[in-house]
Amino acid sequence: MKPKLAPIQKEKEKTLRKDKITKSFNQKLRDDYLTRKEQQQAEKQANIERKKDIEQSLKQYKKTKQNKYKKIAKRTKSGQPLMKGQMELLLEKIQKSKE
Repeated sequence: MKPKLAPIQKEKEKTLRKDKITKSFNQKLRDDYLTRKEQQQAEKQANIERKKDIEQSLKQYKKTKQNKYKKIAKRTKSGQPLMKGQMELLLEKIQKSKE
């Protein structure tokens, strides 16, 4: 003998059945396509952001390298290197290491 269900439970069972409607093959394919497309867009956006970060860090690196070269490459009229720039670079290195 089955126990009698309260009317509220019967209504819940009906709503559960409506929620479990199966999708057709075409709907499943379309959903899969849309999810893959969203994933590809997200990957593309991540790649663009990563490239921008790399580009920015390269610019900064080149700028600092160029400044160092300018300080080291300075010469006197007779072609002797100026020690002022080299001493400044050494001072900066020491101050960075202290921090």
